[in-house]
Amino acid sequence: MADPPGRRPELPPVRPSVTCRPLRAAAAARLGCASVPVVLGAADSVLGALGLGVRQPGQVAYIAGTSTVILGITDKLVLDPDHRFLVTPLAEPGRWGVEMDLLATGSAITWLAGLLGGGLDAAGLVELAAGADPARAPVLLPYLTPGEQGALWDPMLRGAIAGLHLGHGREHLARALVNGIVLESRRCLAVLDETCGSGRAASLSYGRCASR
Repeated sequence: MADPPGRRPELPPVRPSVTCRPLRAAAAARLGCASVPVVLGAADSVLGALGLGVRQPGQVAYIAGTSTVILGITDKLVLDPDHRFLVTPLAEPGRWGVEMDLLATGSAITWLAGLLGGGLDAAGLVELAAGADPARAPVLLPYLTPGEQGALWDPMLRGAIAGLHLGHGREHLARALVNGIVLESRRCLAVLDETCGSGRAASLSYGRCASR
């Protein structure tokens, strides 16, 4: 049944990720084990930031892999009327993560390397991009999932390449993708600076990209 007009739904309190309770006796009996402690745990993005030592307000974790998590830390609940980020409870009480996710980063690099062929892999594509002038590359919008959950939170966003011409080669396409990922990352970091005052160096972590 719907709530009466004017009444807000009541949600249970958000428990800290370190919350621990014993496994119920009935469940332990079914599993054939003792009443082991069960910890609530945290999201992968939160634990990634914790592993980087990103715990204090103003710090930023940049966790790159198949997709990329950009997460800033705040000591108060921050909401955004423009819906540019999600708010995630951190593993420690009194801390919140302001999180944006670029859905296709490492996966996009692996994808383009496969399209360009010639035995090119993800690392080779980044090396190829490094040899191209960023100003000569076309513009590539890296919304290849499709959709995006970064500062531009929109499931309808699609990737595109603009400004392509016959003078462009493989290295320019590679550079265009890297440019696109870097610029989207910069957009997210600007939102964190505006929201959390996180205008300091970010801590970075890189994981293996998914294969095709």
